[in-house]
Amino acid sequence: MGKTHKILARVARIMICPCVGILLAMLCSSCATTDYLGDRMRDAGDVFTASVGFGAGAKARVGPLQTGALLNIDMWGLRGGQLGEIAFYETLTRDSLQPWLIHGTFGEERFVYQATREMPCKRGKGFIAKAPLPVLALADQPEYYTQIDVVIAIIGSLRLGANPGELLDFLLGWTTIDFYGDDRQ
Repeated sequence: MGKTHKILARVARIMICPCVGILLAMLCSSCATTDYLGDRMRDAGDVFTASVGFGAGAKARVGPLQTGALLNIDMWGLRGGQLGEIAFYETLTRDSLQPWLIHGTFGEERFVYQATREMPCKRGKGFIAKAPLPVLALADQPEYYTQIDVVIAIIGSLRLGANPGELLDFLLGWTTIDFYGDDRQ
């Protein structure tokens, strides 16, 4: 155990120099502008979802496939790379005042990205997803199709999720490839 610990400590000391060198090179290079590093931070925030709100029901979603019945309003949390107040609502049951034949959908999700003082521009993270079938929702944004999340709501609601597509966007973003087109130019 002692010999392994010494080897690991030596490897850590050896790796510190290249890591510090890469970090300094990034900071001194032209790609290390505020927008570049800010975009990487926002891309990292896009990977996970954790929010609270009000509602009733439950839902699980993997991409466009979903199950459950939910009426929910998310109020605060991390979603779409934004931490703080959220403007998001979804219904997966039909309101009696809007029968299916008139509304034409089994449910709807709507996420509006709020501009903040720190992030005054919109990043294209808002979406509207409609469910033409009870288990399928279609949206106008490609990142919707790679999201995985679960919502449980009994007066208060909790949403937890992850997006593997956004993880790819974050990793490729370090090479300046903007997979989802959400970086500030």
